[in-house]
Amino acid sequence: VFVTEVYSGTPGASAGLQVGDVISSIDGEAVETSNEVIRTVGLTPPGETLTFGIVRDEVALSVPVTLQMRPDDAALSRGQSSNGQNSTK
Repeated sequence: VFVTEVYSGTPGASAGLQVGDVISSIDGEAVETSNEVIRTVGLTPPGETLTFGIVRDEVALSVPVTLQMRPDDAALSRGQSSNGQNSTK
């Protein structure tokens, strides 16, 4: 799953996920679609840590991500993605 945006102040940003990363697994389970990532994250309680297997610049990495409550869409739309562009979501 190709990462196209990382919003500042989110757990993914805090964990160091970057635009261009490819998420290949979560807690050792392969993921192939963004829906699988969304479902896995959505079913995991805030405060829990998931380990994302990612590929960055052809290097496999394990990135622990501690989940938090998701900000509402209005809060996200006021934020910026890590690529420096204002979010329009």
